[in-house]
Amino acid sequence: MRAPSRAPCASARPEAGVVDALDDLAAVDARACGIGKLTIAHDDDDDDARGLRHRDRGAFALDLRAWSFTARTQPVRALGACARDASVDMRVPFRDEYERHRASRPDERAPRGASWRIHRVRGWRFDLRALYEEVKRRGGADAIDGNQGWREVAEAIGAHGRGCAAGHAARALHGAWLEAFARDAKRREDAVKSAQFDAVKGEIEQDDALAIDALCGLEFGASGAPERRVKVENVRNSCHIFFARDRDDGESHAFAARATRARDDGRRDDVRLTFTARVFATQGLDLVASQLADAPEGDADCDVCGASGNEDAMILCDGCDRGSHMYCLTPKMTEVPSGEWFCGRCEEIDAEVERLSADEGTQFTLGDFNEACIEFDTAFFGEDAKRTGIDMQVIEECFWRMVEDASSVDDVCEVKCGTAIDTTKYGSGFPRHGEALQVKIDGVSPESIKRWSESKWNLNNVARASGEKSSLLGALKDDVAGVTTPFLEVGSTFSSTTWRREEHNMYSITYNHWGAAKLWYCVPASAADKLEECFQKVMPDVYEAHVNDLGSVFTMLSPSFLMSAGVPVHTLEQFPGEYVVTYPGAYYASFNCGLNCTESVNFVPADWLPEGSASVERNRSYAKRSLFSHDELVCRVANNPSSSIAPHLWPEIARLYAEEANGRAELFASGVTRSAQMTSADDDDDDDGCEKPRKVRSRFDDASNSGSDECVVCRHILYSSGVGCSCDETRKACLRHVNDLCKCAMSKKTMFYRETVADLESLVKKTEKALSQKELASLKSKHSDLDSVTVNKNLVKKAQAWVKRVGEELVKPPLPPLDKMRNLLAAGEEFIWGGADMKAAREAYTRVTNAVAWQTSLVALKQRLGSSAGAEAAHDDAGEARLRLNRLKELLDNPPVPMPKADTQPFRDLLAAGLKLEERIKAALAEVPNPSPRACTTLQTEANKFGVEVPSYKKLKDVIVRAGAWSTKVRGALPGRRQLPPREELANAREIEALYEEAHGLPVQQSELLTLRKSLEELNFWRAKSESLFVAKVDVEEAEALLKEGMALSTKLDEVDRLADQIKAVKVWADHARASDYPGARVTDLHMLLVEGEKFSVRVDEVEWLRNRIVVRELAEKLKDMVSSKKYPLAEVEAAVRAGNEFLDSEDKEVAPDEEALLAQCESHINAAKKWNERAAVMLKSLDSKDRPSLEDAASLIREGSSIPIFLNGFDVLSEAVNVAKSWLDRAQPCLKGKQLTRRGVSNPIPPLSEAQELMKESSNLKLFVKEVEALEERVEAAEEWDVDAKDAIERWREDGAEVTLTELELSHEDFGLELPAMETVRIRLKSLKWEERVAKIIAPKAKLVEDTVLDELREEIDVLQDLKEDLVAEIMKRYTIVDEWRKKADRLLDPPLLEDGRLAPSASPEEIDALIAEGKALPADVSKVEDLEASLADHAQWVDTVRKCLNSVAEGRSRPSIDELYDLLAEVEDLTFKCSERQALTNACNAATAWTERLNALLWANDQGEVKQEKTLIEMLSNVLDSIKAGVEDITGTGEPPETEEG
Repeated sequence: MRAPSRAPCASARPEAGVVDALDDLAAVDARACGIGKLTIAHDDDDDDARGLRHRDRGAFALDLRAWSFTARTQPVRALGACARDASVDMRVPFRDEYERHRASRPDERAPRGASWRIHRVRGWRFDLRALYEEVKRRGGADAIDGNQGWREVAEAIGAHGRGCAAGHAARALHGAWLEAFARDAKRREDAVKSAQFDAVKGEIEQDDALAIDALCGLEFGASGAPERRVKVENVRNSCHIFFARDRDDGESHAFAARATRARDDGRRDDVRLTFTARVFATQGLDLVASQLADAPEGDADCDVCGASGNEDAMILCDGCDRGSHMYCLTPKMTEVPSGEWFCGRCEEIDAEVERLSADEGTQFTLGDFNEACIEFDTAFFGEDAKRTGIDMQVIEECFWRMVEDASSVDDVCEVKCGTAIDTTKYGSGFPRHGEALQVKIDGVSPESIKRWSESKWNLNNVARASGEKSSLLGALKDDVAGVTTPFLEVGSTFSSTTWRREEHNMYSITYNHWGAAKLWYCVPASAADKLEECFQKVMPDVYEAHVNDLGSVFTMLSPSFLMSAGVPVHTLEQFPGEYVVTYPGAYYASFNCGLNCTESVNFVPADWLPEGSASVERNRSYAKRSLFSHDELVCRVANNPSSSIAPHLWPEIARLYAEEANGRAELFASGVTRSAQMTSADDDDDDDGCEKPRKVRSRFDDASNSGSDECVVCRHILYSSGVGCSCDETRKACLRHVNDLCKCAMSKKTMFYRETVADLESLVKKTEKALSQKELASLKSKHSDLDSVTVNKNLVKKAQAWVKRVGEELVKPPLPPLDKMRNLLAAGEEFIWGGADMKAAREAYTRVTNAVAWQTSLVALKQRLGSSAGAEAAHDDAGEARLRLNRLKELLDNPPVPMPKADTQPFRDLLAAGLKLEERIKAALAEVPNPSPRACTTLQTEANKFGVEVPSYKKLKDVIVRAGAWSTKVRGALPGRRQLPPREELANAREIEALYEEAHGLPVQQSELLTLRKSLEELNFWRAKSESLFVAKVDVEEAEALLKEGMALSTKLDEVDRLADQIKAVKVWADHARASDYPGARVTDLHMLLVEGEKFSVRVDEVEWLRNRIVVRELAEKLKDMVSSKKYPLAEVEAAVRAGNEFLDSEDKEVAPDEEALLAQCESHINAAKKWNERAAVMLKSLDSKDRPSLEDAASLIREGSSIPIFLNGFDVLSEAVNVAKSWLDRAQPCLKGKQLTRRGVSNPIPPLSEAQELMKESSNLKLFVKEVEALEERVEAAEEWDVDAKDAIERWREDGAEVTLTELELSHEDFGLELPAMETVRIRLKSLKWEERVAKIIAPKAKLVEDTVLDELREEIDVLQDLKEDLVAEIMKRYTIVDEWRKKADRLLDPPLLEDGRLAPSASPEEIDALIAEGKALPADVSKVEDLEASLADHAQWVDTVRKCLNSVAEGRSRPSIDELYDLLAEVEDLTFKCSERQALTNACNAATAWTERLNALLWANDQGEVKQEKTLIEMLSNVLDSIKAGVEDITGTGEPPETEEG
């Protein structure tokens, strides 16, 4: 299978931004792949680029030591459980079945981690698979009898304990995790059985006379195959039929049918059958013993106090049956409660099961998580993984093998992963604008960090990027975590993201901060349907449950599987410092190759709008709620569209305008008359002068989506409009699903809306103004399918009449009654939502609204101003809200009717006073550096008493509250210096700096601000001193003195903690360095330790000591290598030893005892080498002389040299000479051994004479003296003389006495130990003479017939021997031919070949076998097969007689044989090829009975399931069967009654 294709990679400029970089990806056709990688092209002269490169090296804006996150468990093996096809003909593992069930029902409670693993509850060990199978074996949870039954279940799976709550734990676990799974499994099994019954139902309904006839004369029910036979037992008057069926799970389940007869009369009774499924378990002494052990022993003991007695006050737990006195419980109980009661132990078990069911994750610091990752990698890949790393290809192969491989059923591989870490709560890996860094980044200036926090490549700025190519998400009012604000992910080896695509089909961008690579796989949007088809095919049930949300399915389909199904898959690796972009609609998956940290966010350029609209429509079709309102986004963007956005925006805003205008018109045409415009609290507070931070909503919180309602049918966010009803104010519907809201009349419904149709029309016009005429015409032509807006002329006329009515009512003072005005408002609600044609209605509605306000707000205000307290009356914040100053001005500027000046003058005076008060508050708040606390407090008091609320009142109130809170925090952060609290309770320096920044613009006390400033100066002084001191490395004593000063500061400074940590780390390192220098330590590990020590800013003596020790250890390692490799000359070894001796005399270099011993050992080797060289030189000179050294002396010298681990002069030459001589001697030994060699047999053949002659030639080239050369030379000369004599005897082999001569030569040949050339001919001549002598005896007159095997031997020797007498050869060939032809004829009769059409030929009859035996007796040899045929013929005759007696036993009045005996008879003739009609009759009867029995049992099973739909009842059908059997018995026996025996 080919690998996935590589996704493209592009390079982008830092100043370009992410949206601009899409053009770079488009140039490499990344959209076609659905994914692309971006790298940043840096400029060496650019500070931002340097900051980026620094980030590529792993800088991180969070404090890695203190930062913590929640990591959850991912069972890697379970990723493929749902994907592995369960339709193959094999048993699906429990693990895969259970994971498939969980994937289809994600809302059900499930165990944390791998579901098939062992779980412990209060110390008891529970294996889920064993628990499931044990409960299933007992017939299911409903069949288990109370607490005792569950205790037996717990004991059966290993959770032991007398009277304990293990049974309750087993019941709780099964109910929480396995009960729903067991129900689904039972439904699947019943469906399979039902299908099996349907397959044979037609055959069961037919009469099968042959089967019934076959049962006659046989033991009832014994006609099945041995493994499927039915056993009949008569117990009094009941007949039990047990049918053992083979089950896939290996358990034997019995299906029983009971026929019960009444005994009170002799006629045939109705038969009542019950068909049930049973498990027949052997119950022996173990069960009795366990029941006795659980039996109560007298009075029960109280589980609290341990005392017995007072049973009236004892209450038993419904979970574990333990008893407790009610007065011993805490709190005490006075009466037995109604319903179930559980003791404290059982309640703790239930709580523990609940905790296990909710995977809430584990809190990790990054250091702890790193250790967990190292531990996993070491356990999975071995110890070398820590030192050499793991190849990415190996990781990828292991991951997909675990996902795809179904063979290793019990493998468990669980990894941890921190996913969806909200950066708004836990911090971002990028620096954020306006936030102080949690950690200091060395080498990067604050200016560079500030620029990087504002960079376009900072993911905190991507979602709301502005500019010519912006992200439209910036238009959203609120933030959505993980969408507009990034998510962090901390991954580990094999942690993964399953196949998914982004919500709303948005773009996504992911940045790898540091760590290992992340592997991505992507299916482009063009092939998304194919991927969904694969999901649907592999797991249709899971797909149907998550058809629009595959990302929530914990399942992986491998790239190889997808590509085999024709789905294109692309892949890429993301390393630290790289960005990965996914495109709208693309499916992607990923997994990590080790510990890493990535950050991701969404963004949407203008070209995304059609994708987002399509995604919303898909969500509506599947009733899935969106993350945010697409309509809201479109409307907000249309408020100020740019020329680059307008071409993509116009179709969306035009569609929304048309849908809303037409939908509202249809709604009001159907009878709706009321409407209300939606406003939010944020809209009311827009004029208070306070800048509010954005709200952040969780993307997983379904109930907090923009604060907007949703349609009860399609779950669409009702941003633009919706409909409610007075019958249930909590239910709302969109305009499409009004009729599905409720059954009330339309007149009871109210439409709510946010923008009027005129507002939407103005948004369309704004968008069109941003387009050129050509662009607009092109868009209208392209989107001609958009609905046109129709005007309801009747509604316009009705509105005009209402406007006229308003004009008639609002002419002059006094104003009409308040009730009448409110009725006018209600009538106007029918029109004000409309378009431009309703402008007059909206203006009239505003007049009526002002009239109502004049009659409510201004009248109340006038009464307050005219009261005795006047306008200076104190305002109670808890009472009715005051009229705002801006609203007062609006009412005065727009009176509903012309008002007399006398009536409005008090209000105008109040307005003027309020404007002055507003200016005074603004001026006070604008004071720099801080407003006056006293002035602000005075103004707040005055504003509280003022008759109306001025715009800046809330801001003033807010800054005063914030100032008070600030003062409280300052006093808590800066305690007195006389007695400082413990350091862990001190405020952090970042908090002090944040407080100082927070004081800007707040009315705070200058004394507190001065105290804060002094504290900051103290901190900065310590920092400056620290920086100046650490320009170069400092001694540990100086660092400790600086640390002491830092610990005395009144504020906790991170740099002090880091200095303390470094000093502690230095000391730990020093101790570790000393401890690491042991004899077995590796120099590479010491080098790594030295590099770690050199990084410290604090200087310690152990660094220099370790450096010197490494020099000594390296020399020692070199000496060890010299000694072990034996490839270094003597001079180099001597030089190394001299260097080591110099270390011994040095004061800086420390030499360990083992190293000193190594030097002494090397010196001894040097002395031995010098002596050896002297002896070897003398021997080398004599190699070419007449007095050559002996092999023994040279070999001894070589052995001595081998023990010297130094390269020796002449060692190779002498070694070669010795090896050549030894090799010659080894090959010569077989030629020198003599007689004993001739007895070694075929496996060790005698060497030929030519080999000895060749060895003699080679001996002249030997450089050493070998004494065996002379002995071999003598033997060769004697053998050559023997060969001459043998050739002479061979020529005279037929002469008298030649046989004696040849025999003597054969005996004397053994003395040489060599195979001589003439010896083979001598043997042949001797064998020929002996063969002729043997044949003459056989063919002599009156000679006894020999066995046919003797003839075979003589025939074979004819082909080997030479020059035999022709008459003897002819006679033997004649006899052999006759015997061989008879044997072939016998084989053809007993094993006939296939006929031409492929059918088997008929077997031989006994008569043919008898004739063949007669021919065999007349042969010229004794053939053994003749006797075998005679014995087989006799056995067959006896077998035929037995079979006939068995089949005719009933007719002849004898007792009938059992079916087992007939099967045994059938087995006896399986290998016999005789023709036999009795054999065929027996076979037919057994087969027919087997078929009848199987159909009968299928019918019985079907009746138990209630699936029999025949016209006759089951009882009637079985009665007919019994009648047929009885009738057959009567016909055969003539008695009319079945025999009384058990067999009968």
